Amino acid sequence: MSDKIAVLVNIESIIQEWGGGGIEIERAIISRLANRDDILIVPKVDTLISKNKDLIWKIIKENKLSNILILDNNSTLPKTLLKTTLNELKRRNVKYVLDLNYWPLSYMQLNLQRRNSLPFLYLLGEAYYYSKGLGSKMGVMLQGVGLNENILGVPKVILRYIKNKNRETLPIDVFINNRNKIMYLIYKGLRERFISIFLKHSRAINRIYGLSYGQLKVLHLHDINKSYVVEPAMPDSVSNLRGLKFRKRDYLVFYARLIPLKGILEIPFIMKRLIEFTDLKEIKIYVIGKFPNTDVKNIFFKTVQDLKLEDNVIYKGFLYGDELYKIIAQAKCTLYPSHEDSFSLAILESVALRTPVVAYDILPLRSVYGNLSSVILVKEFDINGMALQVSRILRLNEDKYNEIVYSESVDNFIEKHSNWDDVVNKLYIDLLRISKIR
Repeated sequence: MSDKIAVLVNIESIIQEWGGGGIEIERAIISRLANRDDILIVPKVDTLISKNKDLIWKIIKENKLSNILILDNNSTLPKTLLKTTLNELKRRNVKYVLDLNYWPLSYMQLNLQRRNSLPFLYLLGEAYYYSKGLGSKMGVMLQGVGLNENILGVPKVILRYIKNKNRETLPIDVFINNRNKIMYLIYKGLRERFISIFLKHSRAINRIYGLSYGQLKVLHLHDINKSYVVEPAMPDSVSNLRGLKFRKRDYLVFYARLIPLKGILEIPFIMKRLIEFTDLKEIKIYVIGKFPNTDVKNIFFKTVQDLKLEDNVIYKGFLYGDELYKIIAQAKCTLYPSHEDSFSLAILESVALRTPVVAYDILPLRSVYGNLSSVILVKEFDINGMALQVSRILRLNEDKYNEIVYSESVDNFIEKHSNWDDVVNKLYIDLLRISKIR
């Protein structure tokens, strides 16, 4: 039996559930890797135990994805699944392990470890547990870490919030309460500092894939030999719309996971300032996505109501595919006050659909989009600055508007990020080289 590379994925990326940009990136990669004989796709245990295996198998067959490990064992006990998977990897001659979304010491892992007495190594990542059991090297792709800068484990977003919280320009607590600030300090600050040090010095890990140079720099991993930037491409459905020219309409768009640190609670205040700056009382923004819980949803709609913006802020719910992309393509501007990102598929999609973006200036986004004429970066938490930059875009005549969205820099950027096949081929070649299975 030939040597293989095990690629660990979240089950949502296989069964076609939407899970944000990270899942979309995983799905684009595994759909192009799954048919290679030396690749074995392995669903992660912590995302597998809550799913129906019969349904998973049915979907895999319908999508004609091969080389995916589905265990015959019907157990849902995490400890049993871990051991069974490890034994199956040994049987299939796996010599290298890659985790497509490395996320150690997560809430789910901590709970599973505590309730099921799982091995300590599991807390350092399921891929790390398998790697040690196989005696192999491993690689990780970072998606949910390194999303904003920190100082010695203290997230800068907290420091910037404290600096701005007493100013009239920041009338909302983006963390909602002090307990969330403490949890964020521990989970996104101290925990990520530990992850960064561990990745840098672990002998088992010989490749660290980041989605942007800025993300790796946030984690202090940008200048080590085992780091490698994977530059994501746009979804095929966006690429298919690139050749069409859509008539721009008088609305803005915001789409993301509707959580405070993606800027959802700042949207009403930015819109209020925009209307004050421009006197465009009819201007609208379409808010697209899912709220994670009713608390955030209630705060958002109460803020909209208090600011008397019911006719300006339109919640469209969750949209996907062409329905979403046509709304983006016809928008005058994408408003994106996100405090956390490694790359941002949302900005890439907007740029590709010739819709300018106004976003917060955080290091990962600056490293990717900082030189593009159609992406304007504003100091984090500067609600007035966001509104001012959007107002300038709205005042542009058609010729000036087209100059920024059809510039040479934008054209070159779109071309560079237009083909997932090229991205995955480069990734595959690098995997073969570092895994030494050939």
